[in-house]
Amino acid sequence: MVMGYLAPAIVAAGLASRPLALRQADDHASIGGVGNSVLMASDELSAFGSNYSENKPVLAVSLGFQKCGTTMMHNVLKGHPSVLRVGPKELHYLAGEAWTNCAKMGPAQTWDDVWNDCFKGERPQNGQVAIDFTPSYGGMFSILRFLRSLRRLSTDDSVDFRFVAAIREPADRAISSISMQRKNMVAGYENATDADLDGVMTSKLLARQTGKLDRAICDGEYVDSIETFLAEIPKEALLVVNQAKLNEITLWKRIYQHLGLSVPEDEEITKTLDKVNEDYQLIQALKYNESDSVPYVAATDVAEKLSQHYQPFNKDLWKILGSPNWW
Repeated sequence: MVMGYLAPAIVAAGLASRPLALRQADDHASIGGVGNSVLMASDELSAFGSNYSENKPVLAVSLGFQKCGTTMMHNVLKGHPSVLRVGPKELHYLAGEAWTNCAKMGPAQTWDDVWNDCFKGERPQNGQVAIDFTPSYGGMFSILRFLRSLRRLSTDDSVDFRFVAAIREPADRAISSISMQRKNMVAGYENATDADLDGVMTSKLLARQTGKLDRAICDGEYVDSIETFLAEIPKEALLVVNQAKLNEITLWKRIYQHLGLSVPEDEEITKTLDKVNEDYQLIQALKYNESDSVPYVAATDVAEKLSQHYQPFNKDLWKILGSPNWW
């Protein structure tokens, strides 16, 4: 196991690395509705997950990694008739972050807090799903607070958690995260050239290799976050999806089944995906036009250095997921 950015925090929290077979058997892996679920196969589309069949309300939560498709997943799911249509895409609430899209700051103490603060008092009924696709819960500053919040809420089993984690080729994800800073005109990035951003990326990578933490690099070290989640969350309650396959109908059928939602006809899924992709491209074009910028293209040597950094993390990731190399 690569000793990544979570290692010291995991040890401090009593979540030190243990063999997966032991983790699955112990009582820490208790967050999330499982019932009589059967684990799905791991392949090039996804890993873990199961067909949810309990008749309970569900809060579907993205174990978020920024720039990995959380917006697309939210926009597809919110059109399903059994998904609660109130609440923002990103609550930023369950981990007690420095800001929130809810009426009050988190973290939640009870389910009443969640529904009143974030969903305007509306609650999913049996067979309904509320969604929170905050793209930071898996990050280095949030993960342990997030898990503590889940433990508190899980003492009341009137609502089940189901989790989805989309992951993307990590070098591409890192490049996209820097590109987003320029597109959104973040201070210091608004007039940066690609060469400037190459320098930023190189500096961040060098700092990470000397032990410093930076989200642009660390968020792509997925294996540490996923292993930490699996210390508390059964595999059946966590569906890890390949972001590059988010336009595949078969993958969306698994996502719907995993969340306990009825599966639309193939034509309806295709229609929804086409509309979501069209809307997203339009929004992105407007943002790039407003910032008078284009997507950042990293120099070949910078991209190669990023890929080399992530190789040992990826090697451990495939072992845990039991899937072929997704990238």
